[in-house]
Amino acid sequence: MGRHRMRKGLIGCGVALVSALVCGGGALFIVGKRVQAAVHLPERTFTVERGEISVEVSESGALEPVRQVEIKSRVPGRIESLLVDEGAVVEQGQLLGRIDPREIKQQVEQGSAQVESAQASAERARIALEMEAAQARLQLRQAQIRYEGAQREADVQPTLTRAALTNAENALRTAQENLHLLREVKHPQERVEVANAVRDAETRLQEARRNYERLQNLLEKGYVSRQQVDAAQTQLVSAESQLRNLQQRQQQLAQQHQIELQNAQAQVESAQAELERARANAVQDELKRQALEAAQTELQNARLRLREIEMRQLELKQARANERQAVSNYQNLKIQFAETDVRAPIRGVVTRRYREVGELVMSGTTGFGEGTPILQVADLSQMRVRLNLNELDVAKVRVGMPVEITVDALPDRKFKGVVRKIAPAAQNSGQNTALGVVKFSVEVYLNQTDDALRPGMTARCRIFVQRKANVLRLPLEAIGKEDNREYVLRIVPNQTEPDGKPKTEKVYVKIGLRNASHAEILEGVRAGEKVLKPRFTGPQRRQFDIDRDRNQEQETADE
Repeated sequence: MGRHRMRKGLIGCGVALVSALVCGGGALFIVGKRVQAAVHLPERTFTVERGEISVEVSESGALEPVRQVEIKSRVPGRIESLLVDEGAVVEQGQLLGRIDPREIKQQVEQGSAQVESAQASAERARIALEMEAAQARLQLRQAQIRYEGAQREADVQPTLTRAALTNAENALRTAQENLHLLREVKHPQERVEVANAVRDAETRLQEARRNYERLQNLLEKGYVSRQQVDAAQTQLVSAESQLRNLQQRQQQLAQQHQIELQNAQAQVESAQAELERARANAVQDELKRQALEAAQTELQNARLRLREIEMRQLELKQARANERQAVSNYQNLKIQFAETDVRAPIRGVVTRRYREVGELVMSGTTGFGEGTPILQVADLSQMRVRLNLNELDVAKVRVGMPVEITVDALPDRKFKGVVRKIAPAAQNSGQNTALGVVKFSVEVYLNQTDDALRPGMTARCRIFVQRKANVLRLPLEAIGKEDNREYVLRIVPNQTEPDGKPKTEKVYVKIGLRNASHAEILEGVRAGEKVLKPRFTGPQRRQFDIDRDRNQEQETADE
C-alpha cells in the first residue's frame, strides 16, 4: 500500500508538471488517450552582414623571460659578500657578490711555480738536443766521407791490380825475348859473320833505340815501370857500346857476349821479381773491400745515433707540452681567481637569491654536478609564453602567425605577439602518453613588454590561424546541410505564407572560412538579406504517453 501511494504521488506530480507547461504558454494536444507535448518558440531570423571572421587556436601558458640566467661560481668556496637582493635591476658586468679568494690565490701561486719548472725542463731538453744533434751530425758526416773514400778505393783497386800484373808480365816477356835473342841470334851471328858484325851492331842499335822510345812512351802512359825503361836505355847504350867495341875491339867479342848475356839474364830476373810483387799486391782488393764494409758499418751506426736524436726531439716535445699544460693550468687558475668576483652576465632583474653570505657553494664547472646557483637574473625586456598544443591544433599553427595575449592579472589589457618556435617532436611525457594526448611545445614571443608583467603569470593566447575582414558571414546555426551541400532559408521580402509566416526559399550557398560560431559566405546571398533558421532535421524528440504510463503504474500497484 505504501508503494502504491508513492506511485500515485509520482503520477500526480507528472500531471502537475504538464499543467504547468500549459499555463506557461505551451500547447497541449490530446488525441484519444495519448498526450503529445510540443513547445512552439518564435522562429529566429538572421541578417547576412559584413564583418571579420577568424580561425584561431586558444591555449594558456605561463609568462617567462626569453633570457634567464642562473648565476653560479666557477670556483668553489664560501660566499664572502652579496651586494644585491631580489628585485634589484643590474647591468651587464655589475659586481653582484664575491667568493672568498684566499684558497684560489694559493693555487695561483703554485701554478706559477709549476710553469717556471716546466719552462726550465723544456729549456734543458732543448740545449741537450742541440748538443747531441750537432755531435751526431758531425759523426755522420765523417762516416759518410770515410765510406765514400773506401768506396772509391774499393772500386779502383781491382783496376790497379790488373794493370800492375799486365805491366809485369809484359816486362818479363820482353826480358825473356832479349835473352833469347842474345843466345840464339846475336852471338852466333857475331861468331859466324864477323864481317857483318858492324852491320849487325848498327841494326841492334836501331832496334834498341826504337825499343827505348816505345818504352818511354809506355812509361808516360803508365803501362811500364821505370826499371823497364832503364833497361831499354841500358840496352841502347850497350848497343852503341857494342858497335864501338866491334869497331874498336873485335878481339873482345867473347867477353862482350858474356856481359850481354848477364845483363839480359838480370833483366829477366828483375821482371820476374816485379811480376811476383804484382801478384802479391792482389790481396789489396780484399783489404779494400774489408775497409769498405767497416766504413759502411760505421755509417750505419752514425745513422742510428741520429735516431736517438729523434728520441731526444720527442722528449723536448713532451717537455714543451708539459710547459703548455702548466701555462694553461696557470691561466685557468688566474681566470678562476678573477671569477671570485660574481658579476651579472646580462642586464636584467634579480628574480631569485638562492644563497646567503657565509654559505658554501660548489663550482659550476666540476664534473660531479651542475654547481650551486647563487642568483637568478632575468631580462624582462623580452617575454614569451610557452604553450603545449595538442596534435590537432599544432598542425594549424605556423611560425610567424599573430597572437593576441591576455593576462589574468591585467584583464583590461591585451598584448600582441607572434609564434616564434614550434617543437619538431612531441613532448615525451609519461602522463600524456598514458592519457593518449600528444602535446607539442610552441613558443609565443610578446611584441612589447610592460613593467606590470611578471614571470609566472598566467597568459591566455589566441593564435590567429587565418583571418579575413569585411566578408559576408552568417552564424553556423543559420546554415543547413542537405546532401553534403549547405543552404539557407532566405526570406522573400513582402511575402507571407497562408499561416502568416514569412515566405522563404531554399538557396544553396558556398562556404569559405569557418570557425566555431560563424562561416564565410562566398556565393548565394547578399549583404542585408535575412534568412530563417532551418528546421531541425535530426532524430525525433521523445514523446510522453501519459495514459500508458498511468496504466503501467496501476498494474504495478495492484500486483
